[in-house]
Amino acid sequence: MSSDREIFDSFLGSFRNMFVGTTVSLALIGFSSSFEIMGPYVRFIGFINLLMVVYMGALVYTNFTKRINKLEDAETVKLWQKWAYMSLVYTMSMGLVALIFFIRKVLQVSF
Repeated sequence: MSSDREIFDSFLGSFRNMFVGTTVSLALIGFSSSFEIMGPYVRFIGFINLLMVVYMGALVYTNFTKRINKLEDAETVKLWQKWAYMSLVYTMSMGLVALIFFIRKVLQVSF
């Protein structure tokens, strides 16, 4: 079985990958207008990547929560649960960004 530190380090690595994936997604979406012919395709790739980040965030949250619930140290569980909630909030906010992008750019609805 993995040590407590290995569990937390793997969570932080996954969380970092979510940040990197979000950065790449938003950069692709933001700069897609610079591409004359391939702009819609680049925007679509950025949107799909953003959806993958949301899915990855959901996996990170559920897997990390399952692992910390098996720990015996109540103080560590309480502290790490805050990190799990933070990843859930981040995932939900990226889901909201993806939903807004879908409504505004794909369905062409303006607010």
